[in-house]
Amino acid sequence: MTTDPETAIKKGAELPLTIEGVSFGGQGVARIDDFVVFVNGAVPGDRVLARIVKKKKSFAEAVTVERLDASVSRTDAPCRHFGTCGGCRWMDVDYAAQLEFKRRTIEDLFARIGGLRDVQIPAPVPSPRVFAYRNKMEFTFGDRPWLTDITDGFPDEPGFALGLHVAKNFAKVLNIDHCHLQSDLANAILRHVASFARTSGLPAYSVRTNEGFWRFLILRQCARTSDLMVHVITTEQAAETMNGFRDELLNRFPEVTSLVHSTSRRKSQVAIGEQEFVLAGRPIVTERLGPFEFEIAPSAFFQTNTLAAEKLYDTVLQLGEFDGTERVYDLYSGTGTIAIYLSGHVREVVGVERAPDAVANAEKNARHNGVVNCVFRQADIRQALAGCRDRPEALILDPPRSGLHPDVVQSVLRLSPPSVLYISCDPATQARDLALLTRDAYAVERCQPVDMFPHTYHIENVVKLALR
Repeated sequence: MTTDPETAIKKGAELPLTIEGVSFGGQGVARIDDFVVFVNGAVPGDRVLARIVKKKKSFAEAVTVERLDASVSRTDAPCRHFGTCGGCRWMDVDYAAQLEFKRRTIEDLFARIGGLRDVQIPAPVPSPRVFAYRNKMEFTFGDRPWLTDITDGFPDEPGFALGLHVAKNFAKVLNIDHCHLQSDLANAILRHVASFARTSGLPAYSVRTNEGFWRFLILRQCARTSDLMVHVITTEQAAETMNGFRDELLNRFPEVTSLVHSTSRRKSQVAIGEQEFVLAGRPIVTERLGPFEFEIAPSAFFQTNTLAAEKLYDTVLQLGEFDGTERVYDLYSGTGTIAIYLSGHVREVVGVERAPDAVANAEKNARHNGVVNCVFRQADIRQALAGCRDRPEALILDPPRSGLHPDVVQSVLRLSPPSVLYISCDPATQARDLALLTRDAYAVERCQPVDMFPHTYHIENVVKLALR
């Protein structure tokens, strides 16, 4: 399409666009000459009528008004909430195409941000399950349900909702009676909890007034064990109500192995309790990754796709090519899952993590699995590396989405371990960091994406760096 962007692209303008690529945020990418337009609701191969909602100097953002021609990658989304719920963006895209879009996204970011145009990005390792793959789902109670024309199964009604947030609107909750990312059993529990709470006489929490009783429902169903946790967060105890809730839930669902009730008065919409009460069963669930068992507390972090997490850690092992003699530093080690998973293939792993609770959990997990060659240290990563003089044979980096602090990059370059394995959930910040690491000291030896989150644009990526 040849048009003058200055005259054609204005806020509110509607334009026919052909989608050529995809961004890491999941938007389709179209071009008018050299001007880029990011289009929500579009994927490569679509031809759409798009409305411009934001105009910048070098790009614009748009939303799909009408799909004029559908990409061959399009398929029917099985979820009736798709398009309104903010959880899944690509459920109406063939899974093989999703993987290719993610591969192309990494390729683009590596070239554009990292200057890594010669790195071969292979097809992502697919998730073993495309549906019902999550071992944890968080649902929100709310007093402002998003009204839809869906009336069967889980009716909309003023003052009560239990479900997921509407896309880009955290003030409103979409009533959900079936999420395809969790099991049928978990969905049955979701519906039961909604029914009990709705008829309990106690109101759902309001983010406007900070009043109400019911706040969050968290379901954890392990993939490798039979453990199942139901965790309800409210503003107060209400012992009579919660005892009745316990009795009805366990009578209906004897599969529940852990029932936890937490209270929280925090105004922030974070599903973490300030006080925890075990109403039935154990205070934890146990999940396995490979041959190892991990105890998961109600508010603890654990990879939400168990089977794909095993694929991710197997990828780290494959790219690491360990021979059993290595001393490995595992930075941002969290609860020790990677360190413990690697323990049988290296001489020693030293995990460094800032959060004290995570370090204590990692040490407990090591003891539980009889692992004696993992040491965990609680420290700020920047400070720990700044004072470090011992050079490990291999270094594992698994930072948060924001990537590495510049001081950490400089410490890695100073230590110069022969091998660096960089695991990232954000290939944009990974590309930025790799540009610094590969400027003089390192070269990208191998790269392997692993898909942990089907139907979303998110992708894990493992890169192996070797000293030149």
